[in-house]
Amino acid sequence: MKEDSKDGSDELVIDRSHIECDCCGKPRPTKNCSRCLSYYYCNRECQLKHWKEHKHWCSALKEKYDSFQEKRQSGEKEKGKRDDKEPDECAICLEVIELPISLECGHVFCVSCLIHYHDANPGKNSCPNCRGDAQNIGLKASGQMVIFTERAKKSEGAEKEMYVNLALRQIDAAFSRHSSFKDHLDSKDRLVVDTIVAKTTVLGELNMHHEVIDTVDKFMNICDTADDIRPYEIMHARLGKGKAHLGLEEWQSSLDVLKPLYEHCKKKHQEYLFTIAADICRAEYELGNYQEATLQGCRATALHNRFIPGVHKYVALSQMKMGEISRAKFAITAGIFHEAQWDEENKKENKEVLRVILAEEAQNNKPKSSISKKKGKKKGRGKK
Repeated sequence: MKEDSKDGSDELVIDRSHIECDCCGKPRPTKNCSRCLSYYYCNRECQLKHWKEHKHWCSALKEKYDSFQEKRQSGEKEKGKRDDKEPDECAICLEVIELPISLECGHVFCVSCLIHYHDANPGKNSCPNCRGDAQNIGLKASGQMVIFTERAKKSEGAEKEMYVNLALRQIDAAFSRHSSFKDHLDSKDRLVVDTIVAKTTVLGELNMHHEVIDTVDKFMNICDTADDIRPYEIMHARLGKGKAHLGLEEWQSSLDVLKPLYEHCKKKHQEYLFTIAADICRAEYELGNYQEATLQGCRATALHNRFIPGVHKYVALSQMKMGEISRAKFAITAGIFHEAQWDEENKKENKEVLRVILAEEAQNNKPKSSISKKKGKKKGRGKK
């Protein structure tokens, strides 16, 4: 593990001395799975032997990787179309279509224009062009909600506010049939309940943490009176609240939510244990509880589930704080090789942590000052 200079800048060259074969545990594996890119083996024999255990995670990681690539390619295609083709005109505003939404009849409008049109004409849930049915406009726009959320995360100022409002309006469109928050749940409408749960996720993605907490608190206050709330929906809402406290850097408040939730998920919903443990790991690190942070990080990466972005970072930093430099290097290198191989930003962050750890190691390995040695010799001569 060393640094090379390329074009005047230092770049980490990281070998595999701190990771192990996922089958036999030997260090410096020479091969990795070409499908998911995240599992490493000594040779083909080890890979074949481990396949029965590996195949579940391999499929899940390949799906995430393909989804990431598909979004990136579709974004490039969309940009190419905007650049190469004269855009269509919205029949409502008579301007170039901004963020198009297509109805079942085939007519396309600006999504904001269509929502405003239906707001102004509450009794006419139809296409402005052909009067075709558009009852599910709020649900039809759900795909656009994801696009708005992503654009809001990458935007600033007035543009960010516009995308945030568009994303939230599409969620709230599902609530338009009910007069109060409690009615949404008492309606026993599965779609509405699912949308309430999804809203906490979208708000979290947009870093609207106070709004997440407010939404979840309202949700939890009436869960006892609603008959059609599933346990996993309550669990998902509580997890959203815990993450919101993390986003606000309210570390103890996040632990107050996440620790009981972890104990609950031991009996049910064990698939969420890894994510919850990773969040607890971060909160414990920020509070200076480095031993507990390391323990929770190990729980999060148990059973070869090492792919949650950020978890190795807080384990490694905790170990460095405790003076365990060798273990810290092992942890952060595992993060570089195993965590979300499609996420270049996460890789970059892990490499920066590795630089910090290597600098700490170099500082600790510095020889004692030659001046202090000379002083010691002089003192010895004086005593004679």
